[in-house]
Amino acid sequence: MIIVGVLVLVLIAASWIALMNKPRLQYTPAAVFCGPLYDAARNAIDTSEVDATLAVTQRTEGATNPLRCGDLRRANLLTDSAAR
Repeated sequence: MIIVGVLVLVLIAASWIALMNKPRLQYTPAAVFCGPLYDAARNAIDTSEVDATLAVTQRTEGATNPLRCGDLRRANLLTDSAAR
């Protein structure tokens, strides 16, 4: 029984480490926030406005270098619809 508990804890720890090392998974909430904004953008001016929009994540809370939707787009962390 103790061995099963230890294995479960190791599995949870390994999953957490894998999640923290994958930037696409770390920025999923921000991508979910920014994606529809890019989908609604009709021209380059709209896209540049979305680029300047702060992505709603923990990193933006009082950060000196907040995460913007344009950062995600330039890093190719969004879907193809945002690549206008």
